[in-house]
Amino acid sequence: MRKIIAIIATILGLCSLAPAQTTQPSLGQQVDSILAAEQAQIFAAQAQVAALQKQLANPACVAPGTDLATLPSARRYLQPVATYAYNSTGAQITGGGFVGYGSVVSLKPVAGGSSGLFVHGPNVEIGGVKLAGPAFAIRAIGDDPSKGNPAPGYWFHDLSFDGSLSGGIDLEQWADSTRISHCNFGIIGAQGIYCTADDLTLNDCTFAGSQGEHCLRLDMNATTKHRPANLLVNHCTFTNPIPGKPTNNPTGKECVALRECDGAILRDCDFYGWVDVGQGTPPATDTNWHARHIVFLNCRWHTLRPGGALLQVRHDSTVTLAGCTFPGSASDLAIMPDARSTVTLRGCSQSVTPGLNPKPLIQFPNPDPTVTIHLVAPTTQS
Repeated sequence: MRKIIAIIATILGLCSLAPAQTTQPSLGQQVDSILAAEQAQIFAAQAQVAALQKQLANPACVAPGTDLATLPSARRYLQPVATYAYNSTGAQITGGGFVGYGSVVSLKPVAGGSSGLFVHGPNVEIGGVKLAGPAFAIRAIGDDPSKGNPAPGYWFHDLSFDGSLSGGIDLEQWADSTRISHCNFGIIGAQGIYCTADDLTLNDCTFAGSQGEHCLRLDMNATTKHRPANLLVNHCTFTNPIPGKPTNNPTGKECVALRECDGAILRDCDFYGWVDVGQGTPPATDTNWHARHIVFLNCRWHTLRPGGALLQVRHDSTVTLAGCTFPGSASDLAIMPDARSTVTLRGCSQSVTPGLNPKPLIQFPNPDPTVTIHLVAPTTQS
């Protein structure tokens, strides 16, 4: 379309000029050529959609109503907008996975268990479906990389997590290099994503909240004592709590909790709730670092947290913020650093309603001599 507009502008610009003595195609021919190219692209896109629909609707697709847990591990295609069951037997999905097109999969954990889909195999893909049921939707593990095992590289995409679920995605030991994209997490029972693995990429996802936990939490693995590293989050929206829904987040948990993390970039994200970096253990007795090299780029905090900061930086943590905005508060600082933490602000600001005399973004200089704060212009404190 932009090409067509450019051609029209060319026509308008040339209409008063004398005819050019040239063998170049006429303006009408150029317009026809552009229209033909655009139409060819439309036809190609329509052909791709038709091919996908044919693939998903062909007899090779799994019949609606099938219990997917009874099928051997392989990539399966589900009928569009059909309903399936997954009555877990405790067996692992060791390969393949399944892809749908608006399909619904009702999860039921094995007796005495809590997991719906238990993933343990290379390159498993689960996408295009709505997951529901009284289960923690997906639990994924890998194999020890120190023994030469490759990262499993799971791909979970275009999923919808129903509010009936007790949890979303649990990335446990060595579930490294997982990609989660274009997913919609409803208000579920526990964590939206709980991660103890490395190299998680989270892209273009929305989180409606939790009934008592976090949208996203990174923490040390209880078995291996490994601290997750290299988190990348791009263009996601985290909401916790939701105003007007008192049953959501009754304990006031964070929307994002980076308890243990060695390196994270959160870019172009929106937070409707507060964010916590590090462990809340007493700094006088805990001298270890728990989260470092945490970077927020062009992120936006939207809602106030009465009685507390919107970004809590725990002891011995290092955080950098660039191009971030916070709402102004008459009573609370936006950012609160604990002992021995380091916070760098570059080009950050507050949005202030007329007549409000807000507290600054961060107390500077800080009364705690162990806290290091760098304010880089044009950061504005109020």
